[in-house]
Amino acid sequence: MHTAHGSGHKVSRDLGGCVEGKNIDDMRIASSLHILTRNLMAIHTDATRWSDLNVVERYLQRDKIMNAISMHGENLTDCLHTFQVNRDIDDSIQPSG
Repeated sequence: MHTAHGSGHKVSRDLGGCVEGKNIDDMRIASSLHILTRNLMAIHTDATRWSDLNVVERYLQRDKIMNAISMHGENLTDCLHTFQVNRDIDDSIQPSG
């Protein structure tokens, strides 16, 4: 079982199902990590597929590739924003002192 830095909350190893982590914070963190992992895997899959294309195929699919890159960028930005919001919420409910 891993612990989130500084929080003392247990984070489930099963990020997709949150089986062990029953705490709302744990489920929120696990869900965010699961979404981030899925986005990174999609980027890897697309990058691998594109690297296998020859120059002519890449040129012919350039609009599709550029749209996918833009979508991947937006997805990562959304994920990082979610992590920041979660951190801000956690910081706002921590006891001072």
